[in-house]
Amino acid sequence: TSSREKALELSVICAVLSPAGPQRFHILRLLHKDSRTRALETSSLLDALYYSRLLPREHVALVTQTLLPKHATDIVWKDLKQAALEHNILAASAMYKNIFLEDLGCLLDTESREAERTAAKMIFENRMNA
Repeated sequence: TSSREKALELSVICAVLSPAGPQRFHILRLLHKDSRTRALETSSLLDALYYSRLLPREHVALVTQTLLPKHATDIVWKDLKQAALEHNILAASAMYKNIFLEDLGCLLDTESREAERTAAKMIFENRMNA
């Protein structure tokens, strides 16, 4: 792959790791509009992010494979897990008007307390409407 393709791919990864919200969506829109991103391994991940689809584990695994070895640390893994959870909460909020926390936890494959804590934080930071 060329250095430009690698830079685009890493841009997608940076967008994945950024906090979910309006600024992130703006970056995703720019990347999604760029025709060069269609040829990247991360194009299906970019589509899922842009169209606010739930991220399956396979997409999260794709991110870890794309990371440079020096970036594949426990801290980055924790950030990636948090970013995927936040994205999936936003995606769920687009699909459901009301949902029980237990059901949200099952949908997101996480504990209901963690889903509640993350959603509350996102609402408090004005990254999601309640």
